[in-house]
Amino acid sequence: MSSLSFSKSDKAFHLFLGLSCIFMVLPSLLFFPLFKIYVNWGSFLPLLLVLLFLGGGAWVYHSLRLRENLRNLFLSAFWAVALSNSYFFPMYLLHRIPVPMVDEYVMLPDIWLGLYPPRLFSFLEAHPWISLFSDLIYYLLLPLIILAVLIPPLRKEWRLAQEYHLSMAFSALLSLPMIALIHFQTPWAYFGYPPKAIFEIQGKVFLELQSQAPFLFSLDQVQGMVQCPSFHTILAIQCYLSLKNTPYLSKPALALALLIPISALPSGGHYLIDIVAGVVLAFLTRKMAQKFLDHLN
Repeated sequence: MSSLSFSKSDKAFHLFLGLSCIFMVLPSLLFFPLFKIYVNWGSFLPLLLVLLFLGGGAWVYHSLRLRENLRNLFLSAFWAVALSNSYFFPMYLLHRIPVPMVDEYVMLPDIWLGLYPPRLFSFLEAHPWISLFSDLIYYLLLPLIILAVLIPPLRKEWRLAQEYHLSMAFSALLSLPMIALIHFQTPWAYFGYPPKAIFEIQGKVFLELQSQAPFLFSLDQVQGMVQCPSFHTILAIQCYLSLKNTPYLSKPALALALLIPISALPSGGHYLIDIVAGVVLAFLTRKMAQKFLDHLN
């Protein structure tokens, strides 16, 4: 059985991701009471059990010096769950900040390019099959994420898995100032169109946060927000970059990386600027992740 000791770069990688989670969670919890956000502590239990299972699985494979790729599989899943849930804390806190809505400004690129939201909605109403296809593409992100998180470590491409998680951590941290300053209602709400069911719930949560009334933060009921940058776009690109060497998956992943950002306009309630910001941030943070790992090695 081969040694499964962690290299110096592995230790730095895990340390950085751990500190990123702490940076997102602890300050948010400290500021929650100031913004009348109250925490349902019991809702943390399912997440803690999942993290305990994934961390325990990694520890078993590590301590018994079993297969390295399976240890890294557990670690990759651990960080995917930890980072995504940690991001909810500052996201909710920053959407609580009472700043003016900027829909009329962020929609300007859409107008200049002929994608004025009411015109787009009318087109989709006249061509419902496009809307259905767009919805399908939009919701394919979740299985794409699962593949991007699990396949590289299984294929012993741990470097690609590290790049993915570091890129997502950098994206989360760099997006925080943007979501603190750029608040908008989404095209549906701004123009008075009925949103799709999932975005109706998100819209209600956003309005509750903006109302400054007491708010209960419960991890088992959190909703992702429609924001700038578009994390659907960031995730789609990062998933492709992690699956680009995988036979049979690289081309479908590329197709989804191209189609998911496009589908975010009609299906995700995004403005064009959200998608452009997501593309820029995705490639920027991937380069940052590569530089980070190169420096460690």
